[in-house]
Amino acid sequence: MKKSNRRQFIKVVGRGTLAGWLAAKVDLTGATRASAAAHAIYVAKNGSPVENVGAAIELAGGIGRFVGQSDVVVLKPNGQWSRQGYTHTLGMKALIDLILARPGGFDGEVIIAEHIHRTPAQAMGSGYCWNISAGSNRLNNWPDMSYLQLVGDYHSRGIQRVSALPMYDISADPDHWALATGPGDLPANKHGWVRLPQYSSINSRKIIPSYPLFRSSFSGSIIDLHRGGGVWQSGSLTGQAVRLIFLPTLNNHGNNTEDYAGITSAVKCHIGFQEGISLHEVGYDYGRPDAVGDCVGHLITQVFEPTFYLTCAEYSGHISRTSSTATQTKTVGLCTDPVSLDYWMSKHVLFPCNNASYFNPDNNNNTRKTLLGCQAKGVGTVDPEQIDLSLIDLAEISLKVTSPDGGEQWQRGEQRAITWNATGINGNLVIELVRDNSVLGVIASGVPVSAGSFTWTVGRLENGSFVTGSNLKIRIRSEDGQSMAEMKIR
Repeated sequence: MKKSNRRQFIKVVGRGTLAGWLAAKVDLTGATRASAAAHAIYVAKNGSPVENVGAAIELAGGIGRFVGQSDVVVLKPNGQWSRQGYTHTLGMKALIDLILARPGGFDGEVIIAEHIHRTPAQAMGSGYCWNISAGSNRLNNWPDMSYLQLVGDYHSRGIQRVSALPMYDISADPDHWALATGPGDLPANKHGWVRLPQYSSINSRKIIPSYPLFRSSFSGSIIDLHRGGGVWQSGSLTGQAVRLIFLPTLNNHGNNTEDYAGITSAVKCHIGFQEGISLHEVGYDYGRPDAVGDCVGHLITQVFEPTFYLTCAEYSGHISRTSSTATQTKTVGLCTDPVSLDYWMSKHVLFPCNNASYFNPDNNNNTRKTLLGCQAKGVGTVDPEQIDLSLIDLAEISLKVTSPDGGEQWQRGEQRAITWNATGINGNLVIELVRDNSVLGVIASGVPVSAGSFTWTVGRLENGSFVTGSNLKIRIRSEDGQSMAEMKIR
């Protein structure tokens, strides 16, 4: 990616710790910052989906900034299409795992909710996210599990607080969905839709805004998704907060050309959180993508209260949502508004895939028109000077233990060299002895990364005690990376 200005592109390398899988916490105090009114985007690239999701969230301040201990977290992925067309399952799992392991604990619940505007029989078919079949349909996605298999995997491990909630129009599933005015008149054993007064868009066409009421299969609570709605039990608010997180994809909505919608990503993700398709029809049926953006802006500012948007672009469909040809872009972007995020991800992730002018949101294309319609409601920006980017390239950070390299048997008390190779890492290292992912003790701290080796009296810890046994690992961690190698001490 070409560096156009320092506000847009900031290579972040700093101090701290990033989580168990990557010992780096990025310190932004030395980075160039945009004005206080700027729109912050946090990007991680070139790691695995798990690493990229974790790094982007840590750049943004950590999962504890967004999710409290007892919160109800609703995850809204894209699920209507196969392959790269549905949100990367492993990326979503990475977010769920971070929530479950948040510092201070988590005793709330996580609900995966998506409305693909199909009947229940269709939605549960092999071509959609809930039960998407292995093989071709999971190409350019995680091959291991569908969404329902993912939830089943949590349940098999005793984690019941993660659940799935396929959404339907009332007309498509009247046995399980009903019209309501709020939690107080939601029929028993049903989910609900609350229909709001019509909203007239900038093209004078109207939508019927709506928001869902969920009945949790885990807690039995009613989850009110309206701004300030909250969690209800026995007719009263529980005091728990509701966090709504959108997990869009990054794809061309057309087929090797621009269609009426431009890209399908964070702004367009809201169509899957409405009853009916009036949000789609209001602009796309009349050549007015700006009207769709305008209506989404109304939803964001008046109906919902999104916590953040996390675009999981492990693959980007520059041909289409479902083409077998897609670019492995290995990028995750996080922002609290969808306009700024769609602008940056389209320009700097999707556009470079094939340099098609309709992916560059600086051009007068349907993507830009959609974003401008939403921006006019006070959501986000398409001005790169107002974007405050924090970016980490995980390919530029590595730490590898070269000795031991696995399976050695070293004699207690003998002198052995622990060696390593490091890239993009500065400062000092900590060398630890680990068994079953638990740290038994520190072998040495304050070791300069540039030394490349440390002479160890085998078994001895920094505090003077000795350890012996099998299934031991040497872990070297720094402020920018982590590496482990397995060894056995006799």
